[in-house]
Amino acid sequence: MVRKSFIYLLICLLLVFSVNAFLIGPPKIEMQFQPGSTQEHTITLFNNMRENINLETYVKYDYLTPAALQALDNSIVLNESNIFFTASDVSKSFTATITLPNSIPEGLHDIRIGAVEEAVVGVVGSRSANEVRFLVLYGVEHLSTTSAKRIVYEREIP
Repeated sequence: MVRKSFIYLLICLLLVFSVNAFLIGPPKIEMQFQPGSTQEHTITLFNNMRENINLETYVKYDYLTPAALQALDNSIVLNESNIFFTASDVSKSFTATITLPNSIPEGLHDIRIGAVEEAVVGVVGSRSANEVRFLVLYGVEHLSTTSAKRIVYEREIP
């Protein structure tokens, strides 16, 4: 009986610590490549824990091939770098503006736009983060991410 209680308590603690303090939406944005075009997209953050949270926004180009990174690096600008929620704030939004270059390699290009809880000085622990997948498609319609990445990487290999 004690063993079952201990396991139940352990599971409850793991569930409590795995909940994100905020959510982000939409989960995915897709756009077809149009040379030199500019588009604005609204990203919304939701304070689902109803607590004071200070978030830092970011753009991550980690999932691009070297050729795509060279073409798309710094193509997305966020209008907010920090967003502060009070316990009474339900949601807040920021804008991501993407300006596409005149050419990019063919394939699916996966850029991440996200927010992470600001680090608190002197406090050790994990910071909650969530991301939107921003997919730029060129020469493909709607491929699964896995098959599209395979196509992109195969084209990069001589």
